[in-house]
Amino acid sequence: MAKIVWEELEQEGISWVGKRNVYRCKVPGGWLVRIQGADAAYLTFLPDPEHRWV
Repeated sequence: MAKIVWEELEQEGISWVGKRNVYRCKVPGGWLVRIQGADAAYLTFLPDPEHRWV
């Protein structure tokens, strides 16, 4: 069975009022990025075939 491992990203330069939880998950061809707010969640794919995002 495949496993998705989410990594929470640290954030800087944003006030606590606008801050959301941001996570990424390495997938073939890039990253899934999830932004979790109080009322909504968003999911997008970021192409990065070589996973250079450190």
